[in-house]
Amino acid sequence: MTSKYADIMNRIEVDENMRSRILSNIESRPVMQKSSAIPIRRWSRFIAACACLIILIGGALAMSGVINKNSESYDYNAASEIIEVSSIEELSAATDLPVTDINNLPFPVTDTTYVSYLGEMAEIIYEGETNTCTYRMSEECEDNSGDFTDYENVTTVRFSGFTATLKGSQGSYNLAIWSEDGYSYSLYFENGVTLDAITDIIDS
Repeated sequence: MTSKYADIMNRIEVDENMRSRILSNIESRPVMQKSSAIPIRRWSRFIAACACLIILIGGALAMSGVINKNSESYDYNAASEIIEVSSIEELSAATDLPVTDINNLPFPVTDTTYVSYLGEMAEIIYEGETNTCTYRMSEECEDNSGDFTDYENVTTVRFSGFTATLKGSQGSYNLAIWSEDGYSYSLYFENGVTLDAITDIIDS
């Protein structure tokens, strides 16, 4: 606190006219009795506290400006941009991506959900009684799966024109990611599936 106060006080400039008025006022005032005077130390603490308060308020206002500016830079409500649609055609229109349903799922599907993320990524969730598969498609990026689990098994499989990375554990696979023709894809299974099952889906 003392260093902040000293820094602020060092920035105060007093011109010659102001100095003369201050000295004149001091000379014209009667000398205060010791009992009625406020100790200099207490004044220093009071001024330092005020200075710190001003700094805190200024910092808060500055941060508010930064937050508001950042909010303007990202002028959207992420939650409102996650849209569920009713068909594959609506999903393609919402994302401007050539999305198609996937085939050869290794379990019977009881429910299918189509979701658009910010109009930039398509997601299809296939739910069944024994498993759930989440399929994503977006413009080409490193990994659109959102799954950053440290799987013990990582396998690379070559297909015609691209390579897929498969991840899983205990002899089964939960995740596959790959890119082809300028688009990125991912498959995530809640319960692991066999290598043949997941490669059949990718190949199709």
